[in-house]
Amino acid sequence: MKKKLKVTRLSVLIGLMLIGCAKKMLPPSPDRFAPQLLEIEPKTQTRLDLVFNEEILPYTDSIYRFYVTNKTDTFEVISIVSTSSNMLSIYTKPLTPNTQYQIHGWVADRTGNFTVIKKAFKSTSQPDSTGPKIVNIYPKPGSNLKYRKDFYIEVIFSEPVDPKSNICFAISPLYKEKVNYQFSKDYQTLTFYYTDTLVYQGLVYFILLPSITDIANNRLRNLGYTYFTSDSTFITGFARGKISFQNLPIADGIIVFKRGNLKSFTTSNRDGIFSCKLEPGKYFITVIADTNNDFYVDLISPESDIVVDTTQLELPVINLFPATTQINLNEYFK
Repeated sequence: MKKKLKVTRLSVLIGLMLIGCAKKMLPPSPDRFAPQLLEIEPKTQTRLDLVFNEEILPYTDSIYRFYVTNKTDTFEVISIVSTSSNMLSIYTKPLTPNTQYQIHGWVADRTGNFTVIKKAFKSTSQPDSTGPKIVNIYPKPGSNLKYRKDFYIEVIFSEPVDPKSNICFAISPLYKEKVNYQFSKDYQTLTFYYTDTLVYQGLVYFILLPSITDIANNRLRNLGYTYFTSDSTFITGFARGKISFQNLPIADGIIVFKRGNLKSFTTSNRDGIFSCKLEPGKYFITVIADTNNDFYVDLISPESDIVVDTTQLELPVINLFPATTQINLNEYFK
């Protein structure tokens, strides 16, 4: 009986010692395994989705490298997008339909475990026929940026765009020559930087015209537009109206207000409605629209004039008519 009691006490003592040691020991690493590629999904001839078995490090925080090969060629990966926590979308120049390829590269999970990828796949015959859209722009229209030197405009697209695209924009009344731009790492965001201090305290208007294309050469499907001021006390008026063609509203119409050498502009929404702040004064208005994304004016309005004061001006419906001459959109912003 005494022997059994001693054994029991000894067991309890050893157990307490083990518990004490366990508290002092560091917990084991929760993840010591590299991510595994579960599936390659060719979405279009320019996009591959790579699906992994766990969350991976976002591309913007990594130095991922990928390339695609077949028996004779190596294809550059133009953009990588972290589509979700366990998926990467790989964008290349169009691949030959229904052809065997290999993708090479490496990825890491969120704890730093990395794996090398070399896997075969068959390309799809599905072309990419949908152009990109602008899904967000900063600053929002009507913003007050106050007085600051680091002013910038950020345009976000629905998909990566071709970094070699022709960038056509207008900014009024600032000097366009003092604006630089730069793409993000994944070519899905385009940022415009003003290289001088923003000392102008009036309204500044910015428009990005649809000259940009995606990797498959599909043109941008909408306009990028915003306006802002650096002075919250600046006195302005407000103009609002609607544009139509054959009694149908026109989206992404461009409304150009001209007063002497000063040009202001805004765009219409899908209901044909437009609105913007304007400095008080007399303006001449012209409305243009590119309805087939070829960068030329398809519809145009006769020029009219308005007087803007410090109240809200409601304009009658502006009717558009087919353009009789071929005019590049850029001509209206020179």
